[in-house]
Amino acid sequence: MNTQIIAHAFGRRDWGITGDDVLAALDEDCKSLGMTRTQFAKDVLPRHGKTLDEWAEDVVVPRLMLARLCQAKMPPITEAELRRAFDAKYGEKVSCRVITWTKDKGTEAQGAYERIHENENEFSDYARRQSEPALASNGGRVLPISRTPTINGDNATHRAAVKLKAGEISPLIKTETGFIVVKCDRVIPADKSKSFEAEKPMLLPEVVNARLEKEIPKLFDELKREAKPKFHLAFTDAMVLPKPLPAPKK
Repeated sequence: MNTQIIAHAFGRRDWGITGDDVLAALDEDCKSLGMTRTQFAKDVLPRHGKTLDEWAEDVVVPRLMLARLCQAKMPPITEAELRRAFDAKYGEKVSCRVITWTKDKGTEAQGAYERIHENENEFSDYARRQSEPALASNGGRVLPISRTPTINGDNATHRAAVKLKAGEISPLIKTETGFIVVKCDRVIPADKSKSFEAEKPMLLPEVVNARLEKEIPKLFDELKREAKPKFHLAFTDAMVLPKPLPAPKK
């Protein structure tokens, strides 16, 4: 049904998608995964129970249609957005470690914070023992965080990290999913070898994709409201509902 909603909206525009468009998008996906199209078909698609043609039809084509529909409604990319993307990519960053707790661990988080916020050994030990496996395996280390947020990168971790200097630790922060604390280990200087004017052509598709990632879910919700899909189930044979078994006697 979702694909039909997208196709109906796309068809009204009298647009088309070529085989080259599909292959280019597929190759871009493979590139982001660090594999060839052949490897993707062999190692990834079997987990989804699809052939390469089925993946193209069920996943790639609807995504391309949504992207085209979304781009048609988006205002042009501004110089300010490109500058922000440049600063986020090449500007000053902070190297941090993060510890997280789930919503139900508030008391534990508060107690742990009292021990770790002024003691590096305690922080380091707890970061390796935290309940989030991906963080624990790396001692809480995350990728460097830019002082300038990307279009989709303004979250609790970022807001806590950008205020810190080397050696500082954030307060215990409540988030939608639980609690976090962030410690800044060092500040990474901006890359002065990069020029904004020289990088602008490469930044443009990155900003467009970031915009699309943010706006496509909104557009799809809008298309569903406009389509007003109705569900109707028809069965050739009427079935009698089973009678529930009597409760066992105590």
